[in-house]
Order: sequence, then structure tokens, then C-alpha cells
Amino acid sequence: MIRDLPIEALRPEILAAARRPGGVVVQSPTGSGKSTQVPQMLLDAVPQGEVWVLEPRRLAVRSLAGWVARQRSGEPGGEVGYRVRFESKVGTATRLVFLTPGTALRMLASNPTLKGVAAVCLDEFHERGADLDAFAAFALALCAGPRPDLSLWILSATIDPAELARWFARSCVPCTCLESQGRTFPVTVGHQAPLPGEAVAAQVARAVRQILSNPEGDLLVFLPGQDEIRRASTAVSEMLSRNGHSRVDLCSLHGELEPASQDEVLRPSAPGRVKVILSTNVAETSLTLPGVRHVIDSGLVRRARFDPVREINTLWTVRASSRSASQRAGRAGRVAAGSCLCLWEPGDIPPLEDPPEVERIELSGLWLQLLGLDAVPEELPWPSPPRPESVATARALLSHLGALDASGKLSALGQDLSELPVSPRCARVLWEAHRHGNLEAALHWAAEHESQGPDDARRLYQRLKERIGKSRSRETPPLGRLLLPAHSDRLATALGNGRWRLFDGRTAQLDSGLEAAPLLLALEVQETAARGTTQLRIRRSHAIQEEWLLETFPEEARFEQVLEWDPRSRRVTGREVFVLFGQELSSRPVSDDRLDRSRAEALLARRLESGDIRWKWGEEEEEWTRRVRLAAKTFPEMGISTLEGEDLELVRASLCEGCLAAPGVESREVLPLLREAVGGSHSGFVDNQFPVRLNLPNGKRARIEYRDDGLPLVQARISDLIGVKSSQVRIAQGRLSILWEILAPNHRPVQRTADLDGFWTGSYPEIRKDLARRYPKHPWP
Repeated sequence: MIRDLPIEALRPEILAAARRPGGVVVQSPTGSGKSTQVPQMLLDAVPQGEVWVLEPRRLAVRSLAGWVARQRSGEPGGEVGYRVRFESKVGTATRLVFLTPGTALRMLASNPTLKGVAAVCLDEFHERGADLDAFAAFALALCAGPRPDLSLWILSATIDPAELARWFARSCVPCTCLESQGRTFPVTVGHQAPLPGEAVAAQVARAVRQILSNPEGDLLVFLPGQDEIRRASTAVSEMLSRNGHSRVDLCSLHGELEPASQDEVLRPSAPGRVKVILSTNVAETSLTLPGVRHVIDSGLVRRARFDPVREINTLWTVRASSRSASQRAGRAGRVAAGSCLCLWEPGDIPPLEDPPEVERIELSGLWLQLLGLDAVPEELPWPSPPRPESVATARALLSHLGALDASGKLSALGQDLSELPVSPRCARVLWEAHRHGNLEAALHWAAEHESQGPDDARRLYQRLKERIGKSRSRETPPLGRLLLPAHSDRLATALGNGRWRLFDGRTAQLDSGLEAAPLLLALEVQETAARGTTQLRIRRSHAIQEEWLLETFPEEARFEQVLEWDPRSRRVTGREVFVLFGQELSSRPVSDDRLDRSRAEALLARRLESGDIRWKWGEEEEEWTRRVRLAAKTFPEMGISTLEGEDLELVRASLCEGCLAAPGVESREVLPLLREAVGGSHSGFVDNQFPVRLNLPNGKRARIEYRDDGLPLVQARISDLIGVKSSQVRIAQGRLSILWEILAPNHRPVQRTADLDGFWTGSYPEIRKDLARRYPKHPWP
């Protein structure tokens, strides 16, 4: 019977390809025998070394290993064995090993070059799980480098062989493409649309009832997850009871089912009995269910995606692709004609295919595992490269956890974390517990956090306990202290009124029953949309104490005094804030007597410069500044201050000294500080050489106006200047002339000149005639 399987037509080509290194792509439809026969052909063709067969699911690994072992007159653990999470059946004679991609990746840690492995077979490659893609990339890199003798096989019913051939070619690895014809029986595809408001469970019960009206063979129902299976089981059981179907055996099939229960489901039905198998997509490929003649497809599936709530990769219910629908329908035509009832509208066409998992999930766990293998993940020949932004996010998280050094390579801590079969955050929690104590609490937390059900949690707890051993410390720090290093970016600060500010700045409410601590870790935040707005609720949390942050992050956590300008009171106020990674977590007021005075004065000085505080700057200060700047320009060799830049900053600082509020600054005299900034000797020099008043030869005094744009200006009546020569009146040790504004007796300007000598000989005679006529009582020499 085995020789009649369609894949047997390719036996000569497969055996020939198995004796050559490089890549082989086998496209073979569902039911052709590729999953059971190709591995045996490889085993028979390769005289030495192991043959690894990677299957995407544990159930398929166990089932195929048992099936193939019995075909070769043995049992798992002999020539044929398997390895899955929490379970292994291999022996010294085992050469054909079925295993999941995740298990295969972990085995690379102790065997990075796959020493002793002659061929690797990646079955159901079209599912494109992240672990499978990563292992494929790693294996291809081995083929192109240290293991040119390694044979890498790709098996699938729906892949594009040409695309995979190009993938091999990019790494310069030769590739052979083989294609087999299938042997499937016709499957009649129908649709049953849901009734208004009808739940999936009720729709499944209605579909089962329809098929059982004239059954020929068993029924296989595809549902997305265990919850849907439980609800459908209840609905179908009630329907069977109401309709008197006593010869129907209702059973469930999913990856978390105990192995013995899985084996029971896979056995043929007893004579006269009909099985209704409620299954997840574990039955979509690779499993042998010979009694199934009818399929009911809900059109839904659980797909791995990044969960921003728990910040882990988890399973989401989404629409299954058209390729999945074809695979599911094909389960009904393996041994005879069958039917497939699709639970959606005929025109509601599913998407063609799902994007590879590496494009949907958060990659920090996968990256940590690959870095632990001394690989540079970005340089591996991925079948589909992960998105750069996803890689950047993964590396940022690993750096935050301390798993990477400054150069982006794995640190010693990162190496420890990579060896634990949990997410990087959970691994850091366990590392902390191993180091500081209270390992038991951390183990229970990690097992519950990482598992989909209680059975898995118990097994993961035991495995982690065996892997980690005992804690180095007998201390029992609170669990929150152990969670902190891995979740510091999940810190939340109480704002009052039942609200907490998350580390990213958003605001969330705390679920009732959770401890309302001033600081807490928001381990799970649920985001919901209501009335056009988004609301956040903290669903799981742990209280945190400030001293834990100081202990855990001695360089990044600190108390700081923040000074602020209060525009209403026009004064400096202070807060003591607790800062972590540059983010403010908490704040409390600081009294005036505890304020940092130097910083407060500097803040006042900046407000003085911006104009928020007014200082006593009048004509006297303005004139002094002009005189000083003119002196500095006229006598550059003396180095006189120009009262600009740092010098003026010094004046403002001196003015604010001892003050906390604007009134104290605004009441102070400025001129003494300006003179102090210039210096005593230079101030005296300015007073001496750049006087405010000028003594005229007739004994009168004239005011000197110092201007920014020219010579000092003196206004004087012409009668007070009769006979005065320019050489007689100069300032600044004779370096500066005076610009004279000559006034008539009525104090109106007659002329401006810096050359009095020229004025007397040139303009004055004409002016004198006019003045003598207008002012005859004045003597006009």
C-alpha cells in the first residue's frame, strides 16, 4: 500500500538528490505521502548521520514519529525518535528525528554546526513560522559555509519552488526542485452563512446536525482555539442529545492535549460509530485521520502576533487564509470522496496567504536565541527578512534588559538569558531571582506568564526549576523587586483621582482590587475604544518602592531638585523629583530654605534677561554703559569691560544674589553693580577721561551726551563758545574730539561741527550778521 502513494513516483529522483549536498525543494499535494515517505527515503539513502525532520507542531511530531517508526517495524526511541518541548524519545540507535523548529533551534546551542546531522528536512514550509524561518536561515548559512556537505530539504504542498530556488541561489547553494502529483478524492465545497447574531459554537452545532443527517465517515471541525472548542463541544453535545444521536463520539484535538488523549483521537472509529473531532489547525497538515470524510471550517485561526498588553508574542484569532482553507478541505478527500462546509458567505473570499510570522511578532526572544548561537541575525539568509523597525525594537529591548553590550553583541548576562526557554523579560526575572533569592515565586510567575494553560505551566515550572537549580541567596525579596529590572519601562506613577501616568506618558486607570501604590509596574494594560476615545486600564500590576529603583539602577535613578518660575507669584519654586532613565516618576514640593540658592538665582537672572523681571535700568545706567563702551573702544590696550556678554551676565547674577522673587530684584540699584563689573580703577578712569560735564573757558559747564553712533555731543550757546578753539577742548587724553551743537540765544541749533576753528573762520561771519540783527543787545565779536 505504501508503494502506491504518489510520492513514490519521485523515489529515484529523491534518492539521487539525497546523495548530493545542497538544497532540495519538494512540492507535493496533501495526501501524497511526503511527510512520512521522504524522511524514510533520506534515511535509506544516507549511510551515516542523522536526518532531522522539522514539523511545525508537537502533535504532528509525535504522530509522524510513531507512524513512521511502526512502518519500519519499530517504536519511537529506536531507529526513529522525536523531540518536543517537555518530552523526548530518542536512543543511541536513533537516526531519524522528528522535532519542532523551536526544539531544533535550542539544540543548536550545543551543536551549532549540526555535527552528525546529514540532512535536514523542513516540512510544511508554507506555514512560515518564525522559528522555522530562523532555522532555515541558519541551516542555509551552514550549507554556504562550514557545512557544504549538509543537505537541506524543503517540503510543502503550496510553496513556489522557483522562489525557493532563488533563495538558495542567493547563498550560492545548488538546488534541485522536484514536484509530485497528488492522489486526492473529490471534495464538494459548500457554504453555511451565519444567522444574524449567531455565535460560532451554535453555527458549528447546526452544521454538524446537517452533515449527520446522512453521514459517511467522521467529521473534522476546524476552530481557532481551545475556548472555541469547549463552547462548540457544549453546543454540539446539547444538539446530539436533543436529536438522539447516540452513536456519535465527540472529541477534541489541540496541541495542549495530553499525548495519550491525542493518540486516542487519532485512532480509527469503532465499527458503527462516528467521530466528530473539534480541532485547532493542528489537524490542518501532517496528521493522518483516515476516517475523516467531512470537514467543517470556521474560517478562523490563532496566529502569533505581538501582544502590546503583555509585551509578549501571543496568539490572536484572525481570518484563515485561502491556502489554509484549501488544506483544510483536503483533509476530507484523503481516502474517499468527501465534503467541506465553510461557515461563511460564498462571496466572502479569505486572504490568499498570511505574512510570514517574522513580520508579525516581536523579535526580541528570537534575536536573543540567535545571538546566543554566536550568529548575527541580521546577516542570516532569511527566506523573508524581518522588518528593520521590528529588529530595531527587539535590539532596543535587549539592550534595556542588559542582554547586549555597547557594541550590540551579546553580553555575559545576555548569554545567561539566552539559555532559558522563556521570553527575554521572563528570563531576566528568573536571573534576578537566582541571584537575589525568592526563586520559587519567580518560577511560578514565569510558568504562569509564559504558558497557555495550567498543564503547560506545571511542566514549564518543573523544567525551569531543573534548569536553574537553587538560588545563590537565601533572601526573599518581594516579587516586585525581581520583576523591576525586566519591566522598568512599565512603571506607572499615581496622579490622583484613580489615575496613573504610564512610562510612555499616557494615562490609565487601575482595575478595582489592585493595590493603589504611588509607584507600580503596569504589567498588563488593556486598551479599549469608547465614544471615539481610547481608554487604558491597568489589569495586572505590582507595587514598587523608590529604594528598589535606587538599588537596581544606581546610575539611572536619582532624586533631583527641579526649580521653576511661577509667573503668577513671580517667584522661583522648587520640587524634588525622582528620575529614572531621564523620566520623572514622582514629585514633592521643596520649601524655600531647602532650595538650591545658586540655581534659583541663576533662574532669576535668566528671567531678568528675558524681560519677565524688570530692573532699575534708566538714563543714568544707559549713559554709564555708553561711556564705558566708548572708553573700551578708545583705549583698547586697557582691556576695559564693554558690559556685554559674560560681563552683563555677571551684573544680572549679582543683582539676583540672595533673592527668590522678582520684587527683591526689581528694588535693587543697578548702577553700583555696573561700576563693580567695570572695576574700580577702570571706573575711575572712565569718570576722569569721559566726564559727564565739560568745563568751558568762560567758567560754565556743558553736559556731554555720549552716543553709540558717533563723537560725544556737547550743546552750547554760541555766546559761551566765542573764541574757543577745538584744540582747547578735548577728552580721553586728547584722543577724542567733541561734536559741537552750536545754539542760538533761543537755544535753537545753528550748526553742528567738530571743527570749531573752521567754524569761526568759515560759517561764523555770516551767522554773526543774522544774530546781530535778531539779537542786537548781545555782543557779537
